[in-house]
Amino acid sequence: ERVPKANIDDVLKAMSKMTLLALEKAGVTQKEVRWWFPHQANYRIMDSAAKRLGFRDRMISYIENMGNISAASIFVAMTEAFNHGWLQRGDIIAMAAIGSGYNYGGGVIQWNIDNPIPRPGGKFPGAN
Repeated sequence: ERVPKANIDDVLKAMSKMTLLALEKAGVTQKEVRWWFPHQANYRIMDSAAKRLGFRDRMISYIENMGNISAASIFVAMTEAFNHGWLQRGDIIAMAAIGSGYNYGGGVIQWNIDNPIPRPGGKFPGAN
């Protein structure tokens, strides 16, 4: 979908809308989501959208380590979360992305790869 003349509030609405639409289409509730992977372009936008969705403690962010790496950001964040043990078989993941021209999309998957690294205790680093 395309958002005309998007500003920060439009971006927040779009990320929230696409996440909720993806959850609805997948038949998954917000409570069932283990991790939310937003497009890693701007931490303030990510954090604000996570707050709107109730995902602040479930948002995976690696922007502070890698910066904005564009279209690869969600998948790089998934790889990093897996490599550190946070992502485990059975986890339900929601995603939301904003693209150039203010195109946006979302998706939901259930992770189906065994992870030999145990999940660390506590919250994901940086989770609020």
